[in-house]
Amino acid sequence: MKFEWEYFIYLTRCGACGETPLPPSQDLDWQTLLHLAYEQNVDSLLTLALKKEETICPASYLQPLIAQLRGNAIQNMRRAEGWLDLLAKAEKQGLELLVMKGLDVARFYHNPECRVANDMDLLVRPQQEQEAFEFLQEHGFQMQARSEYSIHAVGSHPHLGVVELHVHLISERFCRLFSAQQLNESAFENVQRISLFGGTFQAMESTNALLYLTFHFIKHFLYSGISMKMMFDIALFAKNTLAAVDAVQYKECLQRGNYCYFMQTVFGIMVKYGGFEKEDFPLEPVENAADMDALLENMVESGAMGQKKEQDVQSAWMFYYYSVAKKENSQEDLANINTGQKIDFLGGLFPSAAVLSRKYPILLQKKWLYPFCWLHRLLTRGFAFLFSNRHISRRKVKEKQALSAPAQKKIELFEQFHMM
Repeated sequence: MKFEWEYFIYLTRCGACGETPLPPSQDLDWQTLLHLAYEQNVDSLLTLALKKEETICPASYLQPLIAQLRGNAIQNMRRAEGWLDLLAKAEKQGLELLVMKGLDVARFYHNPECRVANDMDLLVRPQQEQEAFEFLQEHGFQMQARSEYSIHAVGSHPHLGVVELHVHLISERFCRLFSAQQLNESAFENVQRISLFGGTFQAMESTNALLYLTFHFIKHFLYSGISMKMMFDIALFAKNTLAAVDAVQYKECLQRGNYCYFMQTVFGIMVKYGGFEKEDFPLEPVENAADMDALLENMVESGAMGQKKEQDVQSAWMFYYYSVAKKENSQEDLANINTGQKIDFLGGLFPSAAVLSRKYPILLQKKWLYPFCWLHRLLTRGFAFLFSNRHISRRKVKEKQALSAPAQKKIELFEQFHMM
């Protein structure tokens, strides 16, 4: 692994935990390091670390970073305070909303206001879904109704940003893959009252919350890609809630889906490069250099959350999905793969401003830009499809050797982590 990567993870740790970093032991390519920070959504954490020891980074890089950090921190604080006020109003109305990720994770950062928050994930009981949907509409959110095949509705607000209103933590399909049906069923059991930024909110108890963070992380790895921000979210949450986490249940859930070694490797990265101790985690970290490097290399190649991945790499996910369904003889999943799902073509061609704002956040403030954003999306997706020789088919799963080289490489990574 390049030294820039190693020092980048170290600086992220220092920023997340409020520690003063030591100078690098060798010369750095600062452009490469800062590019990693922006790409992996931890630039604010990196800036916090460098701000504590300003002699480490050249001033020409550091001063713009600090100015941006201040602006982001103020915006995050205002957004968080607005959300806490809104959640209090919802509770007075009798709505039971649980915060997932977001503020529930941010509380374990040394500077919670500096953890980047792109949206707010809320869990609502299915019987209160419509009431919660209307409540958000009444308070300025432009809402897009949940489709038949989705577990959440999406909304956007000019000041509070994007909201995802979930009726389940995990979809039925992923529940079968993860063997985690009980996670949906127990989400509202033993909820916690959390204090932050002068307000309070409700969140899941620690074991359920950590399992959800973990399965959400694994889902993104299988389907698209992961990020350094997600790794630190899980590491900090695990370290700070370990006494309240049922480690046996956590391990058993991961073992049922063959995800144990993958998470042991993730925790190994956090021990070797992130400054954590083995005792901080509910699984024994594994520091296999080849496997850790392979995972970090995939993170760089695919970009945070898979934003740089080739479209055809998603066929690796379909191959994995088919392989697991076939092994488990899941007729429901096999039928889903072979026949495909209904597609809302009109919604796909003309997404709402609430949906489109996730890709173009400027729509939250300037909705008149919708046609330009829509046209840009249509052209970029259209040309990518027309000039691709490897169109994805959700109706037919190809043999591994018939897939593209990037897709085959991703499948080999699944195999390397004993997922298949």
